[in-house]
Amino acid sequence: MKCPLCQQNQTQSIYQAGLTPVFQNKVYASQEQARKAACGPVELFACQNCSYVFNGRFDYGLMQYDGDYQNEQAHSPTFDRYLNSLIDLLQSRGFDKQSKIIEVGCGKGTFLSKLWQRGFDAEGFDTAYEGDDPRVQREYFSDKHRGREVDLLILRHTLEHISEPLAFLQNLADLCPPATQIYIEVPAFEWIVNKRAFWDVFYEHCNYFTKASLMGMFDKAEHGFLFGDQYMYVLASLDDLRGSASASTEPEMELQLLQQEIRRYRQFVSDHAPMLVWGAGAKGSTFANLTDPDGKLIEAVVDINAKKAGAFLAGSGQPIIQPEQIAATAASNILIMNENYKKEIEAQLQQLGLGDRQVYTLGL
Repeated sequence: MKCPLCQQNQTQSIYQAGLTPVFQNKVYASQEQARKAACGPVELFACQNCSYVFNGRFDYGLMQYDGDYQNEQAHSPTFDRYLNSLIDLLQSRGFDKQSKIIEVGCGKGTFLSKLWQRGFDAEGFDTAYEGDDPRVQREYFSDKHRGREVDLLILRHTLEHISEPLAFLQNLADLCPPATQIYIEVPAFEWIVNKRAFWDVFYEHCNYFTKASLMGMFDKAEHGFLFGDQYMYVLASLDDLRGSASASTEPEMELQLLQQEIRRYRQFVSDHAPMLVWGAGAKGSTFANLTDPDGKLIEAVVDINAKKAGAFLAGSGQPIIQPEQIAATAASNILIMNENYKKEIEAQLQQLGLGDRQVYTLGL
């Protein structure tokens, strides 16, 4: 199979997860609807030339983002602090209130709101935007926007949803003025491998970047890891975007340990049932579907996003509850999907008088 990034025929299959929900971040009003959610196959291929990883079974035609797509994380104080740290990073690189900023794939506009609060001139584009601020357009950034004044393009957790990422970036470069800077943030595949994080491999992420494959699209770029190494970024000029991705000297990637981890956590869930999972985002949805596909062992999934409360996870169909509803469940064990929120969640359980619940964290 040809690599979508470097176009070389040096790929090999490294991981298969079978059918999983197409949208991990869509929730459903009834359990019946949730269990009928569209599913698609996941089979990851790694390119031995450029270290790019992609789902060779991905069908972009299944992806229709709309207002039912709920991937908001900023309800968490921990994530809120993280977003502010990103603005600090951009400021330290010379971007200020006079800089013209466009965020492509801005989601619900949370990061844009942070920029506005701190006086930045920023606008966004996203078909899933729910608000009414005129600075966000509910459409794609396309040829009709060619020549717009822009100093910095931001792509936060957007590129992993694009099946032809280099061609996508080349199109952005064509639309933007010379010397436009771009900030790209994506999940770090190194973290997934090191943590054996099968819960971080899902259908709507059609690609996965290593440091080498992300940097290999530019002649020069700044790179860094973020958010406990779960994410990484590059900051570069679109003028330095390459015509084709460069070769990498990274060793071959092998993910058999992810399959072993799925089996281990299936046993864990069975041994600790009935239990709760904290986090109804992509991690929680993927974990529940691969360890409890029939929805019999995980009693419910906890999430602080009120828009998810009372809904059901795609595929496996577990109900989503808010923290205040935990006391009414029979579960004494809680598994946290993201270790970055452990202290925050434990403090919330104490405030609710639920400090006696046994708390576990994935990947530790």
